[in-house]
Amino acid sequence: MLPQIMLFSVYRSNWEYLVGRYTLNERNLGNLIPRITSSFSTPERLQEMEDFFKKYPEAGAGAAKRKEALETVRNNMLWVSNYKKTIEDWIVHQSAI
Repeated sequence: MLPQIMLFSVYRSNWEYLVGRYTLNERNLGNLIPRITSSFSTPERLQEMEDFFKKYPEAGAGAAKRKEALETVRNNMLWVSNYKKTIEDWIVHQSAI
């Protein structure tokens, strides 16, 4: 997950350059965001995404992909909240065997 966090940081830091070079209508630029953030599962990562999208509200061809990425992170957070304890218990049990 660290590479994705770093990549998202680079993506955010270079957003203006990327838009200047490829324009907001470049669908591949928009397609990057769900790929980069698909493993995010914490409120902190979600907040970073929301802050970035608020700072740069114009998404062009990537608008739907932004929504998809946010939904994926929210679903990941829900999954973690539902199954974290179960997985931790299973790991502890397997370690004891």
